[in-house]
Amino acid sequence: MAITDSFIERARGTGKRIVLPEGDDARMVAAAARLVEQDVAVPILLGKEDKVQAAAAEAGVDLARVTCIDPAVDSRLEEYIQSYADKREVSPGLAKRLVRKPLYFGSMMVADGAADGGVAGLASTTTAVIQAATLTIGHAAGASQASSLFIMELPDRDPLIYADAAIVPQPSARELAEIAVTRPARPGLCWTSSPWWPCSPSPPMAARPIPTSTR
Repeated sequence: MAITDSFIERARGTGKRIVLPEGDDARMVAAAARLVEQDVAVPILLGKEDKVQAAAAEAGVDLARVTCIDPAVDSRLEEYIQSYADKREVSPGLAKRLVRKPLYFGSMMVADGAADGGVAGLASTTTAVIQAATLTIGHAAGASQASSLFIMELPDRDPLIYADAAIVPQPSARELAEIAVTRPARPGLCWTSSPWWPCSPSPPMAARPIPTSTR
């Protein structure tokens, strides 16, 4: 069994709630429908209703069993705005401009416990995803920065795990040591250990990038 297939089997039936901020992307919507069909996770799509439905039509999928949330009108918005303003010591106006954005709203859901994790990066840059997670969820205890790993599956040999080739591609000796020490705390891809993952829509060759970030 491929290592990525083993991740899916470990996740199947656990009922983990995974927030997907790019709900207006047909690829993400199709993935959400597949997660439900295969009982891998409970997806939560974020985005304006009309855009999410348009993406569903483009993908040719039914979202009847998928939770869809528009951050701009969700009942938790004001609570999240105040929480972010207090945590980051910024004005409510600035907090509102940020938290209304799906990336920030989604990571606030993870920080609040309303979601167990999230996946983003189809239409957003890695920098934007990591920044939103860092400002809302924060780093794990003892970690000074976010870091990542990716897994490359090759024929006739064990998978190779690279850390870090995306977020800190040229680490200092101290940063490299920290990355090495924190990797064993996240064996494989545990759905509960690293709540926010950037993703790549077109990984080269057989590479499966699974960057990890916060908490």
